[in-house]
Amino acid sequence: MHHLPGPGASGEDLDTPQWEAIRQGWYDYRYAATLAQAIAGARKQPERRARAEAIQRQFSRLLDSMPWGTPGASVRQETNLTCDEWRQRIAEMIEELSAPAAGGEAAARCPSQPGR
Repeated sequence: MHHLPGPGASGEDLDTPQWEAIRQGWYDYRYAATLAQAIAGARKQPERRARAEAIQRQFSRLLDSMPWGTPGASVRQETNLTCDEWRQRIAEMIEELSAPAAGGEAAARCPSQPGR
């Protein structure tokens, strides 16, 4: 059985750790999707292809280091600091691919986090 927090007595939304975790997970997904799009776009440009492949390898290693999605792997608890470090690295990879190529425009934009 799953329990999700509901609105407070007067109908206002409650800020709870569960909702914060869901929100943060959504931002994480957006960052990862933005990086995947940037890699795909850069692979189509001959002058960016090698860089895209290098960043894809970095991204794959980062994903492999995370404690989920690997069949048979034991799940460990990660700290907020570790998750922030992963987010920072993904943002850096997005920025690397977003830098204009010689005479070109940026390939992708880092997703914004409203209210942060």
